[in-house]
Parts: sequence; C-alpha cells; structure tokens
Amino acid sequence: NGDTIIIDAISNKIDLKIDDREFEKRIKKTKLRHHKKYKGVVKKYINTVSSASEGCITD
Repeated sequence: NGDTIIIDAISNKIDLKIDDREFEKRIKKTKLRHHKKYKGVVKKYINTVSSASEGCITD
C-alpha cells in the first residue's frame, strides 16, 4: 500500500511511518482475532519461531 517502514536492527525496532490520524483510522478498522487452537505447521511455527526483534529464528 506504499507505506514506509524503517527497520533498525541495532535498536531492534520496526517503525511504520504514518501519521497519528492514519494510525487511529487503521486501528478502528482492525478486527480482533479470536485465538483458536492451531494445528500442524502453524502450531509448530508459533511454538518455535522467535520474534522479529530476535531474528525470527527457530530454536
């Protein structure tokens, strides 16, 4: 959608460069997803892959 994203590996930050008005608009449109029991590959991924700040690696 053309958004600028700044990735700073040294600070472990990922920043989406949008103004506050656009942020609020997107938050209002966001629907919360209910957690459900995952199976198979998705469950394995959730249980083994670390966060982006840690490199998204598996243990």
